Amino acid sequence: MATSLASAMATSSPLPIIGPPRFFVIARAPLARFPNKSKTAIFTPVRPAVHDATTGEFLAAIPLPAGVRSSWQVLAAAPDNRTFVLSGWTGPDSPLRFFRVHLAEDGSPSDPIPVPGLESDALGAGYILALSPDATRLAYAASIPGGAKISVVDLATGQRRDWSTRVSVVTGLAWAPDGQRIALVVGGWGIGVLDLGLKGSDLLAATRLVKPSNEQSSRPVDHEFLSSCW
Repeated sequence: MATSLASAMATSSPLPIIGPPRFFVIARAPLARFPNKSKTAIFTPVRPAVHDATTGEFLAAIPLPAGVRSSWQVLAAAPDNRTFVLSGWTGPDSPLRFFRVHLAEDGSPSDPIPVPGLESDALGAGYILALSPDATRLAYAASIPGGAKISVVDLATGQRRDWSTRVSVVTGLAWAPDGQRIALVVGGWGIGVLDLGLKGSDLLAATRLVKPSNEQSSRPVDHEFLSSCW
């Protein structure tokens, strides 16, 4: 387990929320085709794009960092609706890389800033991402052999802290407004709140159970639902 991040908490001032969302970002995996019944795919890269939240109009393509050939479908947004962390495809059987961008008042994107040292297996299970309220930390969940892992990464340094469990998978994440806790959904266990200040790498030992899985309602577990944990 990585232990290079001294504090996983995001304690800077949250980014301000100014009015309703004005933009949304679309990112998808590269297009794959198999010509003439070939078993080898030919990939067409895709750029992530910014759209107007009211009209849906395309505004701008987001530039990709060096070494990234296409967008990938995993991304997260900060509460200000201007700051995003996106994933990028580097090629077949190659790791994903992560980068952040900031949108100007007119929706135009900044140059991409890679998250140092953060890569993942593009062929593994889908990642769940959540960006801290101050946009300094990225939390992500992924499957590992026999269980699941949650990591918190410092976007500036790439240092991270990991927690793991042998219980099922993590299917949802949401930061608390104070940046010191994360709400999560663990399959077969329930909804809980991870205290980022506790020591150790055992995920369930550091997580307070809020609602067991057998007590969850039929309502979809989305960001708004997880935010009710506070």
